[in-house]
Amino acid sequence: MRSTLPLYILLLCLLPLQPSAAPGAGPTYFTKPENNAQTSPVASTSTSNSSGPNCTDLSSSTGATHPSCWDTLGMFEWMFNWSLSNKTCEQGEIWSTCFLRLAYGGARYECATLGSENCTAPELGGPVTDPRVFYGAFNIYAVNQYFSTWSTALYALKSQSAITSLADILGADGTPGLPRLTPSSLLAAVVSKYGLDSAVDETLVSILPSGSGVASLDTSATYYSTQLATLLGQVLQSLMGGTSMLLFLFLARGGEMMAYTGESLQRLEATLAGELVASVSELEEDP
Repeated sequence: MRSTLPLYILLLCLLPLQPSAAPGAGPTYFTKPENNAQTSPVASTSTSNSSGPNCTDLSSSTGATHPSCWDTLGMFEWMFNWSLSNKTCEQGEIWSTCFLRLAYGGARYECATLGSENCTAPELGGPVTDPRVFYGAFNIYAVNQYFSTWSTALYALKSQSAITSLADILGADGTPGLPRLTPSSLLAAVVSKYGLDSAVDETLVSILPSGSGVASLDTSATYYSTQLATLLGQVLQSLMGGTSMLLFLFLARGGEMMAYTGESLQRLEATLAGELVASVSELEEDP
């Protein structure tokens, strides 16, 4: 499992920065959020001769929330530049809450906490009229939903057998010769084995903390769900909290979160309840 530090370096090296309208000025949309002002116009991404989604059509889910719109709208560069040039966040305000406050024109929106009731998606045909702001806000919501769905599924009573089975395979039962078991390594195994979207799940696994500084799994616990859910909450905070959105951009890149249908909580719980594995070799062989 990789350390997250190289991701920051890679992102900074590869990101083609776009010039802002004026030195130190944030995107026009965010200078007067109360008027729902817009950024410079985004050209329509579909024509009469094109079957691709129209990413500027915020009245239809086939356009506004299509995964390909991440690249079409240049979301990686746009959001990164917003984080660098934005001057309207309040002191101590985390970047995701700042973005949602400015996008929705209110301070009650918060997506950095698992299961937050104040984390909502922008409405199709609603007050958010800028395509990039809409897509950015929807991705923030989608990331929260993804983490919250996993957290709830991990706590389900019918999921415990699968989690315990994997923990024992990875060394929770005291089998000698296996690597030290941590919440990260167990969560990585659970997500890799039972996840519903391989692209998103692989990215989550890649940003889980690793190394000697990570605490070992408390194998004396009756259930491991609390430790795994706590880790998920910490990773979500690292994505949405603070002043840097680099890890968020890494997870959301390419529209992966928009492609994740959320797959119903019931389906994820059913997958966890219905499948068990017998060995580490089966884990390694299963794509």
